[in-house]
Amino acid sequence: MAKRKTWFKPKKYPHIGLPITVKDRHKVESYVRNPGKIAHHAFLPLIKRVQRSHRYTHDNGKYKRRTKEREICYASHFDAQIYSYYAKILERRYEKYIKEHDYSDCVIAYRSILCDNGKRSKCNIDFAKDAFNALRNMVAKGPQTVLISDITRFFDSLNHSYLKRAWREVSNYDSLPEDEYNIFKNVTHFSYVRIEDLFNLFNGQIICQTKTGVRKKRLTHVKYFKEKGAIAFCEKDALPELRNRGFIHPNKNKSKDGHPIGIPQGLPISSVLANIYMWEFDQKLNSYLCQIGGYYRRYCDDIILIFPSSHMQNVNVESLQKMLNCETALDISKDKTKTFSIASSPNGEITILKDGKPSKIEYLGFSFDGKDIRIKDKGMSKYFHKMDKTIRARMFYAIHINNNTVGKLFVRQLLRRFTPIGSRKHRIFYRGVGSKSFVDSRKFSFGNYWTYVSKAAEICDSPAIIHQMKRNKAILKRRIKLAKNAVDNKAEKE
Repeated sequence: MAKRKTWFKPKKYPHIGLPITVKDRHKVESYVRNPGKIAHHAFLPLIKRVQRSHRYTHDNGKYKRRTKEREICYASHFDAQIYSYYAKILERRYEKYIKEHDYSDCVIAYRSILCDNGKRSKCNIDFAKDAFNALRNMVAKGPQTVLISDITRFFDSLNHSYLKRAWREVSNYDSLPEDEYNIFKNVTHFSYVRIEDLFNLFNGQIICQTKTGVRKKRLTHVKYFKEKGAIAFCEKDALPELRNRGFIHPNKNKSKDGHPIGIPQGLPISSVLANIYMWEFDQKLNSYLCQIGGYYRRYCDDIILIFPSSHMQNVNVESLQKMLNCETALDISKDKTKTFSIASSPNGEITILKDGKPSKIEYLGFSFDGKDIRIKDKGMSKYFHKMDKTIRARMFYAIHINNNTVGKLFVRQLLRRFTPIGSRKHRIFYRGVGSKSFVDSRKFSFGNYWTYVSKAAEICDSPAIIHQMKRNKAILKRRIKLAKNAVDNKAEKE
């Protein structure tokens, strides 16, 4: 039996037009593999939504929240298959290119890099461990400097002319063929519809998948889409109405000199284009670091450099910015750049200093203090804040919502979510409608935060990571007790 094509990935997220199913595979493949059809394919507008993530800091007994917004775009189902197919083609070319030019080790994001045992691909845990181990080995040879930085507004700042040059370079083309040029044109000069505009226009007739077939429903919020089986905002014939209402917007990102820049983040092809875009920077920086006995890794826009301290004058923010050059339209973030001085004592103890004070290095969600690898403090703070928020929400529903949740905190669910009880992969069952029996949902839970913690501790060989969770049981028990008391007090008053 032929091996399944990994680029064909039908999904059911709501978009303009109905989703593609496995039954459409032959039709999709015959179209996508035809360069003549792709050269003249008319791509639908993307849907843009704002993804908000919250970061919490604990100061004087109070949580402070900082919200980070990221614009995510996703293509219609048919267009996504086209982008996915060409992404696989570009990935193969890129892998060949970076191996031929001897810098395949330094690019670690959006690639499948096998572990030494060959049993699985590496993840952020492995990459963090590799960097900290490299530091341990290098500091034994003499004082080292670690520079950690990132690139400002990476996807939003990619220069279109430079991207085309990078695409040609990696593909060994003098000019892009018509099909690939059409892909390039629609990735750079894309149009989009805001998800809020789509929902407000069609919220009374969202297309949903039910047991009896496809029907239109009125939904009050986007958050109910998954629960109600929403599969589309509208049919494709609604495009003229969207255009007439002015809901279709072009990409208006421009550089300081007025040239259009930026590609959408979220397309199947965006990640490989981001790696291809950095071809020249990666080669130059990796070549120089290798010459001086240094270490360079780039995880998308996150950069870590380790090099002998004797070369500090030549490796800094200014030199990195110079290597990026003006063509890329990218800027190194000076505010997020951190420089550490590393030294080792005769007994092997590693000292990490920042601005002359003891410090620790944070990279890809982990921290290193010269002795132990741990999950960084912000990650742990976010976990405990999520625990608190979840219990408060359960308490609110137990007190205020008059249905089968009244008076119930569903403690077993909390234990599965915030203790090792729920850390193993298991099938998800739900109670059948009008029945006391449970039905197999045919879905799996891949664990909880404890799963990640255990995996990190094992990979990094660091008991200190498990030790970070020592307060988990006591905190969870105390918060559940407070929530139960609040629910009981409310019941007594009524």
